[in-house]
Parts: sequence; C-alpha cells; structure tokens
Amino acid sequence: SALVAEEIASYEDDPSIDEVIIALGDAAESSRAWPDALSASAWAARTSVPVLLTEGDRLPDEVADLLTAFRPSMVTVVGGTAAITESTAEEAAELADADLVRLAGTTRYATSAAVAEAARQAGLTASDVWVATGLNFPDALAAGPAAARLGSPLVLVDGLNPDGAPDSAVWLHDNADDVVVVGGPAVVTDDVARALLR
Repeated sequence: SALVAEEIASYEDDPSIDEVIIALGDAAESSRAWPDALSASAWAARTSVPVLLTEGDRLPDEVADLLTAFRPSMVTVVGGTAAITESTAEEAAELADADLVRLAGTTRYATSAAVAEAARQAGLTASDVWVATGLNFPDALAAGPAAARLGSPLVLVDGLNPDGAPDSAVWLHDNADDVVVVGGPAVVTDDVARALLR
C-alpha cells in the first residue's frame, strides 16, 4: 500500500500526499481484514487519496516511513478501536504531524455508512449508490473502481439478511436516489435488494 501511495504521488508535478486513509490490512480472523478498506475504496479512488494498510496494533515500517516522508495534513482512520487501536491511529498522525479523523461504527456496516457519509460530504454523488455484500470481498473489490469512476460511494450491506445492516439501510434510505446492487441473488438476495430499494 505504501508503494501504491508513492505511485499516486509521482503523478503530481510536485509529488505530495495531502491526505491518507488508513485501514486494517491484516487480522487473525481474515474476514475482518478487508471490509473497511473496501468501504473507503471508491471515495479514495475518486479523490486520489491513498489507502494505507496497517496492522491493528502496529504501523508497518513502510507505512510509518511514508507518513514521515510525505507528512500529509490529514490522516483518516477507517474502523473502530477494535480494528485499529487508538495508539496506532495517534502514532500515524504524530508521524505525519497531521490532523486525525476516525470514521467508525459498531459494525462493518455502520462503518461503511459513516464512510459513505464522509464521501458524500466530499462531493461524491448519492444519485446512484453502489452496494455489495459485506460478507465476502470479491464483489466489493470489483465494484470499487466502477463506483469511483461514476463518483458514487460504495456501501457494504448484509447480502443475506434484510435486517442485518440497519446502519447501511438507513443511510441508503436517507441519501440514495437509486441503488446499484453488485452481485447475484446468491450473495445479495432478492429480499435484501428489495429492502434497499424502498
């Protein structure tokens, strides 16, 4: 992730990184290691903000070195303290001498809704919001670049339970004019899709 961030910076006439998003990139339980980064993917891509992956309780050396070298003015941590500890988040901000913001909820879906709101406030459109299951990563991984290209947030939902992601559902109902569901009925059931489109 640090190399990708450097590549993004290299496209600038005056190579710099003004803001970074930090998300969990590794966890003992593998299903916890990807949701927050994917929730942020469309927003990050649309605004050219790199996503740096970290361990929950320790910044990898490569990420720490990048923060020290580029000194972004804003560090946005995606995920709660169960994902990325407060000390790890504070270390990232201190290395960059940056302001620290945390976007988090009590579940991956609540975090995804918080990220979607931040993306909307940053200028992404809620006219066609892309959604994908938060129970596995392939569909969200494929959807992130497409959502970014169209300027839409990407929101994770519980694809198997219409009531399983209430925070995502509330955000979608309050903000989305339309919903683009990524994945077939085996991953986002018809019942879930209908509930999202209300």
